[in-house]
Amino acid sequence: MTTGQVKDEEERGDGADVKKQAVEDVGGLTQCNNQIDFGAEKTVLHLLATLDRSNIGNARIAGMEEALELHGSDYQWLLTIFYIAYASFGPLTIAWGVIPPHIWITITVLCWGVIATLQSTVHSWQALMALRFLLGIFETGFGPGVVYLLSFFYLRHEVGARLGVFLSASPLANTFAGALAFGITSGHSHLANWRLLFLVEGLPTILMAPVAFFVLPDSPDTARFLNEDEKRITRDRNVRRIGEVQRVRGVVWKDMGAAIYDLKSWLLAIFPCVANILPWVINNQGTDTGRGTGVIILNMIGQCGPFLGTNIFDPSDAPRYTKGMSICAVFTFLIGILVLTLRTLLARQNHKLDQKYGAHLNEANKQGEHPINEENAVGRENYGPTFRFVL
Repeated sequence: MTTGQVKDEEERGDGADVKKQAVEDVGGLTQCNNQIDFGAEKTVLHLLATLDRSNIGNARIAGMEEALELHGSDYQWLLTIFYIAYASFGPLTIAWGVIPPHIWITITVLCWGVIATLQSTVHSWQALMALRFLLGIFETGFGPGVVYLLSFFYLRHEVGARLGVFLSASPLANTFAGALAFGITSGHSHLANWRLLFLVEGLPTILMAPVAFFVLPDSPDTARFLNEDEKRITRDRNVRRIGEVQRVRGVVWKDMGAAIYDLKSWLLAIFPCVANILPWVINNQGTDTGRGTGVIILNMIGQCGPFLGTNIFDPSDAPRYTKGMSICAVFTFLIGILVLTLRTLLARQNHKLDQKYGAHLNEANKQGEHPINEENAVGRENYGPTFRFVL
């Protein structure tokens, strides 16, 4: 036997040992999860992203509209152009599965921070339009991708709560954005107040880029804050989740095509306003590439809502905004119908899986009782005997 063959045998042996350990080690996850949860940098970055995209409204109040001589629909286009970029460049999400996350997030955070800060230097509507478009490109490379990234760290039933914490940064930012803007613009700076606002709220994002580079782990196995036992647990969990000790970077084009042609992906994308829709998207795809593709479709279709939302509330309709509220009510009714349609579709597919693999595995999954054995411990959350769609 050659040296290379011996090495291959050893590697296969190590993988077999890890898979065996995945069967034996069904505990010890709480401490590991707590350690991973402690990293708050993603939530802080989401808070900064919300401030950087929405502070244009406060800048308008602080004198931007007069300084740039905005007229008619000029301001509305400054809002709309951001979401055009945000939706059009949604496929950047898949970069999280190709480029090491700590590198990719550093690039996106640094770029959007610089762009957000440069808004303080513009002297024309055209320049601000260009920067808002670029801001949308780099923010879409971050936000939706974090949803995909969390699927690398947690099991299906663990994702929802973590996404809730991450997404809570957005309404949190909105609660104090106005007060913060007032504090920044209420002084007597030599710089125009609206320019100072863009500058002060953009710089912290730039400062967070090196923090993301050194703190954000690419996977639980590379996290500096986990000890060796906790890293072993994460490797065991990867085996149970996807059937491999570590995820293989890259795009499986077959899985992407399957997700694109999957009706569920498009139905889910139509109602992103539902609070738990993000974990629903990634939990109802049985491959890593499929999860990433589902997030891409959700982002591209879901962001069409802001296109409409920024243009249906005309100031002339104040204070009731009857047209805008009526349109929102109609879409809310349609979302209810789509939710029922999707639930029926998923229930039927689960019934087919029960007929093929046995209903007892589905019942165990519903109760959180996962019968771990040599046959079903590996890749349990990818498509296979133990996979069921989340209703």
